[in-house]
Amino acid sequence: MKEKTSKIVYWALALTLMLYVSCSDDDKPEPTFDPPTITITSPTIPAEGLEVEIGQTVDIVLSVEADAGLISVTANDQSIKSYGGTELSDEVTYQVSPTEEGTTTIEFEVTDSKEMTASASATIIAVEPPIPPFVLSDLAGEATGSEEIDVEAQGWDIRTVTTFTNTSSFDASTATLQFVASQGHALFAQDNPDEAESDKVLKVIGATEDGEGSWGGHYIFGMIDLGENIPVEELQALPQIEFDGTVDIDGDEVDDASVATVASGYTRVIQVDAYYDDTVNPNLTLNDIKQIQKIYGLDLSRGYQVDLALVNSSKHIDITTGEVQGFYTAYSAWIDEPNKWVTLTFEVASEAQQQFLEDGEGPNLDTRNPATIDEVDGVTLIPAYTHEIWNYWDDVAQVLDGDTNPLYFRNLRIVNVTE
Repeated sequence: MKEKTSKIVYWALALTLMLYVSCSDDDKPEPTFDPPTITITSPTIPAEGLEVEIGQTVDIVLSVEADAGLISVTANDQSIKSYGGTELSDEVTYQVSPTEEGTTTIEFEVTDSKEMTASASATIIAVEPPIPPFVLSDLAGEATGSEEIDVEAQGWDIRTVTTFTNTSSFDASTATLQFVASQGHALFAQDNPDEAESDKVLKVIGATEDGEGSWGGHYIFGMIDLGENIPVEELQALPQIEFDGTVDIDGDEVDDASVATVASGYTRVIQVDAYYDDTVNPNLTLNDIKQIQKIYGLDLSRGYQVDLALVNSSKHIDITTGEVQGFYTAYSAWIDEPNKWVTLTFEVASEAQQQFLEDGEGPNLDTRNPATIDEVDGVTLIPAYTHEIWNYWDDVAQVLDGDTNPLYFRNLRIVNVTE
């Protein structure tokens, strides 16, 4: 009987211990895990969205972590990567390659083994790729031939026509540059005036006159025959000149010209890099030039003025009539700092040339023979000292005609307005 009682006590104690251990296991708390995290580490995406060109591929890099173990990463509910629940962190790359314009938001989500989630989003703005620059001339080529045309029979001058090698967006590998010889000279493939740069550039030196101004010569000064027509779509994207009202030219009521302004909405502009070296003539710095009074067509208070005209080269160099002709449109720009390269952007209507444009009203209305948009194959660069200056501004003419400081040009091109 005593032995039976001992066994009962033993099993009671064992059962009590088992119940105690079982209760202790039931009371043990579940482990806790931090929620997962997901972060876009590259690229930096602005709040308004990341612009991506159509056809371009961008890698979006995600950093994911999960204390409870990773299960999946998705983009807009589509699986990017799956896990077995043992990995605690990872780096995931998601590629974006837009095919059409528009804005898309991508929602990324990470899920862990406890079905906890975290999300991050990226807004992608698909845009058309920019139109590349259309290079009219790099102005770096070497002269390969030169000839002189005697136009004294027309009471004009001798013109120098130089053929030079030309790197451009055209198929033609050469172009020509024509000067009125008494107005200036071109030196090709010259060393860059900025000694820190090694490219070759075009150098222009004025030929001095004796205070008579440069009547006539400026219309042909620096005329580049590109050898091919500038594409019409490029010309259509440039600033278009409108005419509004009339302006009195030099007190001559007969020679009125329409006021030229530039219409809004253009998407392309012509640019050229220019360098005005005012160290050659110590008596005529750019600051001196800026003090010259404003006259019709020439506002030197803004800097060294350079006009640019788009022309038809054959009409523009026609010497049989002695008349100004072949203009399509013309702009002005200013070099505001000397002895350094600056970019001239031509988006101001040229006041001096407006009377010779198609819609202008001026002394050459009947003989100007303007170029149409599908005939433009030439560019004329018109430095300040080659502007037409009437006799009653002889003091201005004497200053400008005494300008022996050289000009340098490079990279004549058509670009987007934001460049």
